[in-house]
Amino acid sequence: MTEPSLASPYDLLSVADTVRRLGIRGHDARAWLAEKRLIRDVAGRKRVIWGDVLAVIRHGDARREHGDDKRSGRVRRVEAVRRLARTKAF
Repeated sequence: MTEPSLASPYDLLSVADTVRRLGIRGHDARAWLAEKRLIRDVAGRKRVIWGDVLAVIRHGDARREHGDDKRSGRVRRVEAVRRLARTKAF
């Protein structure tokens, strides 16, 4: 069995390819993908955006990563900005 090639976060993969890349048992991987709502319907075929999988692994929620706002039904992008106090000490 050959190792899968590197995937870009923008790659659209089949569920089978995604399962192979995850490297866990097929049933467990498919259940996890479904639980996290990562499987999408694209022209009648089940596909997964690899970047969404990476976002869930990193942060726990792909929908939040892309800014989906379930309360309003709108897509929002929220970015935190850290404000530093001004100083004249230098």
